[in-house]
Amino acid sequence: MEHLTHGDGHPALFNDCVMHYEHTLDRLKDFARRLEVEVPSPRRGPWSLPEAGYYEWRGAEAMVVTDAGPLGPPENPGHAHGDIFSFELSLRGRRVVVDSGTFGYNADEMRTYCRSTAAHNTVEIDGRDQADFWKAFRVSGFPRIRDLRWRPADDGFLLQAEHDGYRRLKGDARHSRRLAWFQEGVLLITDRITARRPVTVISRVHLHPDWLPCAVDAGKVELVSASGDRVTVGSLGGTEVWLDTGWYCPEFGVRRPCYVVCTRAEGRDIRLRSIVAQGGDWDVHPDEGATRGAETFPW
Repeated sequence: MEHLTHGDGHPALFNDCVMHYEHTLDRLKDFARRLEVEVPSPRRGPWSLPEAGYYEWRGAEAMVVTDAGPLGPPENPGHAHGDIFSFELSLRGRRVVVDSGTFGYNADEMRTYCRSTAAHNTVEIDGRDQADFWKAFRVSGFPRIRDLRWRPADDGFLLQAEHDGYRRLKGDARHSRRLAWFQEGVLLITDRITARRPVTVISRVHLHPDWLPCAVDAGKVELVSASGDRVTVGSLGGTEVWLDTGWYCPEFGVRRPCYVVCTRAEGRDIRLRSIVAQGGDWDVHPDEGATRGAETFPW
């Protein structure tokens, strides 16, 4: 659990996780010590839990974690969300990119929203979810993860994989994602979607409610926090980039509106390139990558 805990002391909100629960991390660690079980702290740098599908980089001022595993355990999939290749990001101890979380377990509109692919930081195809979700805990059509490659390094990581959750649609669409993380606080995302017929895709990045847009132009949004920190979210390859709103549900019964940066594209072979980076004044180029002054981070 500690590996999935942000600098604010609370866990990443993948699937049906919430921030406050009866058995907190500190209580579990204290219980383990009383049982004389060693509890090592996560080291800085990259790490992975491949059996669970989580891949992370943790530094002094940043943490990024990605869900690239199955929707959930086959024996109990009811708590799964449509979040394959979604990620969370914290900078300087503040959450920046967030998962939707979980509002509740009633079979209602908010339960449907929180489980949907549209509520996560990944790609939605033709307005459908990565799997079929219904009622409060039912799910079918489990995506399979293929060709996963994990390259950790002292200054970042490279993660690439494909899933076939949309094989059940007429176009047999496939989504592959490549995430390149640099310790300077730069995440570059490359998505490729292939299908046998034209499809419409939307890629989304959900921002914590504390971040507000301060500049919006073609393909790029800059956001600022109350403390004056800035982040940039940009995209290339889409026909449209816009700001939408969604829900952030860190606890049961709690929902806060948040901004969502969306990118739309259409076709049979679609390539999207996106950036989430610390600071402002970033430029995104189709060939070079992301640049700011003399800094360059290649695709």
